[in-house]
Amino acid sequence: MKYSYALALLGLVGCVVGNAETHERSDAGQDAKQISDGGVSAAPKQHASCPTGPVAEARDQPRKPDAGRVSELPTRYRLALMNRYGVRAMGAKGVACDGNSVWLVTDFSLEHARLESGEIYETITFRELGLMPQSTSGITLLDGQLYVALGESAMIVSIDPESRKIVTRFQSPGASDLEVSAGKLIASDSIGNASVIDPKTGAIRDRFAVGDTANRDYGIAVRDNVIFVGRMFGGMDVFDVSTGEELGHVTKGDGDEFLATEDVGTMCVNRGNVLILSKLGLSEYAVCDP
Repeated sequence: MKYSYALALLGLVGCVVGNAETHERSDAGQDAKQISDGGVSAAPKQHASCPTGPVAEARDQPRKPDAGRVSELPTRYRLALMNRYGVRAMGAKGVACDGNSVWLVTDFSLEHARLESGEIYETITFRELGLMPQSTSGITLLDGQLYVALGESAMIVSIDPESRKIVTRFQSPGASDLEVSAGKLIASDSIGNASVIDPKTGAIRDRFAVGDTANRDYGIAVRDNVIFVGRMFGGMDVFDVSTGEELGHVTKGDGDEFLATEDVGTMCVNRGNVLILSKLGLSEYAVCDP
């Protein structure tokens, strides 16, 4: 009788534990689904803001295979992940920040998407603009006009999204990404140069090095006269736009490097935060002190 009662009690405990484990796995699965591939859910996943306390320098930690070159200069900023938005980024070659929305450029169209919902609510095709680009690269927004880099023709065109017409066009220095600083265009060329361009005439006002062929740039963002330069082979550095001086290195909030395989991509600055369009989708980072 006592033996049968003990067996029954053990069975009841096992059932309770099994149900708890099943519930925990279910919750974890939902969390993983919500943040995978740039956020399957339209609602952004919330993350911690700037970390408190010092973080060990990334170059003192074990290097990951694709971490790229680590700057000899000290870490200037850490970027802490805030949100990962559910904006559909398939085929996008560039991103321009626009407050509560972003503009994406593909080889076929310009797409206006709401950040919070991920809804694409406006599309301008290159065909209706009279353009048939074989490829595109960067996009940025200046004074209400979209500036788009067309890859194969080394051309930058400005487009009025209200009238859906081309305003101007000029030759580019081989722009792979575009940004704005003090009313001028900043274009990176993916081989280590950044050019300051007059947006009306296309005249190059300045040019400075942000890398070299062995440490190529891949995606730029400008914030407070500081240009963030993502590296094609992993890593991120910052430069002064006015002087071209390299200011230091950038890591993630926990001190890890930005990886070429998933973190690095085309960028823009939105309300002081850096948005990166990468293989992970559209991620928003707070700029934090080291």
